[in-house]
Amino acid sequence: MVIEGIDQTRGFFYSLLAVSTLFTGKAPYKNVLSLGHVLDEHGQKMSKSKGNALEPVELIEQYGADALRWAFLVDSSPWNPKRFSKKIVMDAKSKLVDTLDNTFKFYQLYAEIDGFQYDAEKTGTRTKLDHWILSRLHHTIQIVTKSMDEYQFTQATREIGKLVEELSNWYIRRSRARFWANGLTEDKRGAYSTLYELLTTICQLLAPFTPFIAEDLYRQLSGSSVHLQNYPTCNEQLLNPKLEKEMANILTIVELGRSIRNSQGIKVKQPVSEMIVAVDGELTDYQPYSELVKDELNIKECVWTNDFSAYETVHYKLNFKTAGAAFGPKVNKVKDYVVNLHDEEKNVLQRTGSVTLTIDGEQITLLKAHVLTESIVKEHYILAEDASCRVLMNVYLTASLLEEGQIRELIRTIQDTRKKWKLPVEQYVSISIAGSSKATTIIQQHESLLKANVLLIDIHYSGDNHGERYLETEVFDEKVTVYFKL
Repeated sequence: MVIEGIDQTRGFFYSLLAVSTLFTGKAPYKNVLSLGHVLDEHGQKMSKSKGNALEPVELIEQYGADALRWAFLVDSSPWNPKRFSKKIVMDAKSKLVDTLDNTFKFYQLYAEIDGFQYDAEKTGTRTKLDHWILSRLHHTIQIVTKSMDEYQFTQATREIGKLVEELSNWYIRRSRARFWANGLTEDKRGAYSTLYELLTTICQLLAPFTPFIAEDLYRQLSGSSVHLQNYPTCNEQLLNPKLEKEMANILTIVELGRSIRNSQGIKVKQPVSEMIVAVDGELTDYQPYSELVKDELNIKECVWTNDFSAYETVHYKLNFKTAGAAFGPKVNKVKDYVVNLHDEEKNVLQRTGSVTLTIDGEQITLLKAHVLTESIVKEHYILAEDASCRVLMNVYLTASLLEEGQIRELIRTIQDTRKKWKLPVEQYVSISIAGSSKATTIIQQHESLLKANVLLIDIHYSGDNHGERYLETEVFDEKVTVYFKL
């Protein structure tokens, strides 16, 4: 392979080819990788004379060599012109280098507390979430290897970046309770083992692209150099396409649920009563994910169904742009029929994408693309959907839901204060709560929720057992002081 800038096409690539062909009758290279020009953020070619060039040494000192390398690799294909700026390098550092480093620090912190040492013969009990992330890992290895063989470096690095994001923002998020559990149980060992395998293998995948952080983390994890290891190979026995598809749909459902919360200004700490979910596939495959969805979106009930008719009224009309050519002179009769579609016909159309209609004794096939729909949902429900999933969330907040939301905000404030004071994550504390009778009554009614989420020795409500530290907050606009005794 030869690599040069695109402006060297005639002076380098072509000259090599012409001379080699003349003397040997063969091309002098098997592959050519042409690099596009680096442009500034306004699309102008970078040059020192214009004063718009970025100094690489300054970028490396500020963001690190790995971030600069990753920014060039993941931004766009090498042969395309690149609009480049400090922000692109900063984003690369944040999305990959910092995310991976924080994931490692999470593992290191809890592994040291529990005295965990990885043993390939004793990997504990694996959960569905463990099997999913291991399948994603080996699927990524498969894609990266194929991309590298085809010199598609941008595709390879984007796949690794996607895996790092899923590991940090989904696997660890959904596994925290396992790491926080008391004692080194088989379930906890399974979580540690899975995370260790992901971190070490990701370091191996990253070694050609970000050699410094890959080496640093791999040495801390295994005690050896990542650059002396073989490149990872895909273990096809760990691939589970069905599980990956299911989890991809679950992630979509969660994103749709979050979008509804955001549109209604409902914080994640505020619980809601229920969410109705329709998804492509067998409902029985998705029902085991109910607890995961409920916990992630803070909802009390998750209902899986293919029939939204109890919550939604859908009005249909013909889309003449697509239906005109399909139905020709019958289009007006089809239009009249579509306005009065039966519920059964609507359900078939929504579920399968087409429905067979009989008009004037002739059968025609109506496709989803032939109709326009207007959805009207029940009061207090909000609909969000994409190609594979639909969700309806009940956004009406009862008094009890509002109270629990206030308690969860109090928990968040206490946890944030613990971090601010840099208390060890495993340290238990006693707290004393002083406030109005209304506020303390609400807290007492939800004391079990408080104890389940904060490491507490005990709780007092008189305010007499004042500790040496305290925080002030509000519960339903009532001032509350929480005193800590360490």
